[in-house]
Amino acid sequence: MEDDRFNLKLNAGPVQRSRDEFELIWRTVDQRSSQLSAAAQVAVRNAIATAILQGRPPVPEQIDLLVAFAAGKISMPEYFLFASFYRDKNS
Repeated sequence: MEDDRFNLKLNAGPVQRSRDEFELIWRTVDQRSSQLSAAAQVAVRNAIATAILQGRPPVPEQIDLLVAFAAGKISMPEYFLFASFYRDKNS
């Protein structure tokens, strides 16, 4: 049985999102961060959850950047530079 309270929370706020959109985001996060350590995976998921709660769900390119940062492949300044590009492009 589906919990109506969950659906209300998902659809509350300025941007309407469907359960499928959230499932796709988390599936993408899990697939792309699978090679990270458990601690790095938790950090990536926490960052994504924070963005979602702030009404800014990430696009796949932003997830890739966050995973690359968590893996040590790019620096924090590079992450912020590229992530802001995708944020501005998708706003």
